[in-house]
Amino acid sequence: MKKTINYCGNCPFYEDYDEIGLGGASCNLAIFQKKEEYYIPNDTLDTPEWCPLKEDEYSFKFKEFSEKRLKNISSVSSKIKVLEGDVENEDKVSDELLNLYSDLSDLCENEELDKIEQEYDIDISNQVNDIREQLSALENAGDRLKKAFNSINLDVDEDNKD
Repeated sequence: MKKTINYCGNCPFYEDYDEIGLGGASCNLAIFQKKEEYYIPNDTLDTPEWCPLKEDEYSFKFKEFSEKRLKNISSVSSKIKVLEGDVENEDKVSDELLNLYSDLSDLCENEELDKIEQEYDIDISNQVNDIREQLSALENAGDRLKKAFNSINLDVDEDNKD
């Protein structure tokens, strides 16, 4: 299936919301990509310049969660149901519930994000190593330059003695 999108209103990533009665919308693709801009005024047909779909072409593939992930989702969901039913210990339960909701949210994220984060960490590590090598080369060049200046000063001092 191919879908042509020509403004935010017919985009599958467009989500209406009403924050404190102000109205507006957000772009879930921009949020997913952790872009700073994701707010869309709902009173316009103009698509913002930062729209991710204007920058790149995307295609999507559906892939089921792994069995391990499904089991973890089921386990966390069960714990949530049990704790939600515990009204007697509501104060004690609330922090644990918040943690479980957070865990469930993380589990329901795309599994490919883990791979992307790992690749990002490797990329950053490689860049840091490159910078360290460059700094080391600069330090060595600085040391050689310092030695060269010192030898020039020694030569000048010896010439002055005569």
